[in-house]
Amino acid sequence: MATVQKLRAEPAPERPETIVFYYALVSVSASLLLCVLTRGWHPPTLHGWCIVVCLGLATYAAQWLMAYGLRLKDTVLGTLMLTLQNVTVAALGMLLFNEPYSLNMIVGAAFVMLAGVCLSFQPSR
Repeated sequence: MATVQKLRAEPAPERPETIVFYYALVSVSASLLLCVLTRGWHPPTLHGWCIVVCLGLATYAAQWLMAYGLRLKDTVLGTLMLTLQNVTVAALGMLLFNEPYSLNMIVGAAFVMLAGVCLSFQPSR
């Protein structure tokens, strides 16, 4: 997130496509290195490749939207909004799929939401 803020602060802000390209470059390089070192590569079937391509496109779209949105918002508030997705996913998992929850999970969600409330009253910089 700090990188996105730095790129946003340059005289000519980087486009979201540039940020997502470098994110993908680092991610793919690290993944390939990990596969080579652990010998964890197993070629997928055609169905598997379709799933990989769809996940890649969805990830690209999500990263692009995140980079674009962080250009428009304060980085602290934008990052906090990104942490709220964990609370939302946990709540939906409990409601829709009867996933178990723990006291730690509830306390963590309360801290994230409390931080959001506290930051919403802070003046913008």
